[in-house]
Amino acid sequence: MRGWKIFTHSAGLVFRNFDAALRISLLPFGAHILSQAWLAGHPELVAMPTELGGELPQVEPLTYTVFFVLQIASLVASLWIAVAWHRYVLTEEMGKGWVPVFRGDLVLGYLGRSVLLGLLMLLALVTAAIPAGMLMTAMPFATIPLLLACLYAALYLFFRLGVILPAGAIGQRITLQAAWQATGREQGAILGLALVVVGIMSVMFILSIVTQSMSPSVAGIFGLIFGWVATMVGASLLTSLFGICVEQRSID
Repeated sequence: MRGWKIFTHSAGLVFRNFDAALRISLLPFGAHILSQAWLAGHPELVAMPTELGGELPQVEPLTYTVFFVLQIASLVASLWIAVAWHRYVLTEEMGKGWVPVFRGDLVLGYLGRSVLLGLLMLLALVTAAIPAGMLMTAMPFATIPLLLACLYAALYLFFRLGVILPAGAIGQRITLQAAWQATGREQGAILGLALVVVGIMSVMFILSIVTQSMSPSVAGIFGLIFGWVATMVGASLLTSLFGICVEQRSID
């Protein structure tokens, strides 16, 4: 299945170039680790009332401020990693040492395109959720399959349009229409790729529940490792699709 081949090729880009992947991502990913550590040390930030009408725990304003600053830093770090990885794979750009090249204009553009894609996916999910919700009410046993179907549709849309992200990372402008047309040639492969990703996400979700029941510490370590792999492989998937569909590169 070509979708599986695209996935293994993308994962291989990370693990065949593991040293480069670490050099590009380790320092920025530290911001994400720091934000998660801060959250773990301040559970009151996400605490819910223990009973109906109960009060939320009191949180110092400084704690909230630090939390939001760390969340912003984590977001910027994720964008930084994605842009740097796209550029490494597509243009062989590599910074010196353990600090990846930071291109503020490209990172900002990447953020804008990501927000646009996010809004389109949200619109698609809301549109799909209306009939899906009605079916879930009528057939509760179909809830999980319907949720997975909605996720599958959202991923398919993301992969079809997401090539605008690596394009922007190397300074190219591609419209959504052009992205849709370019990826149309690999429509069948992208359908398969979305199915593969849904399957892997489902397995990882189950594993996260299992590790959480074993030990919160084990679950935290698992979450960080999976988060890093998901970040890098996710960026590689879009890079591969851009190379295959837009630049006509071969992975055979």
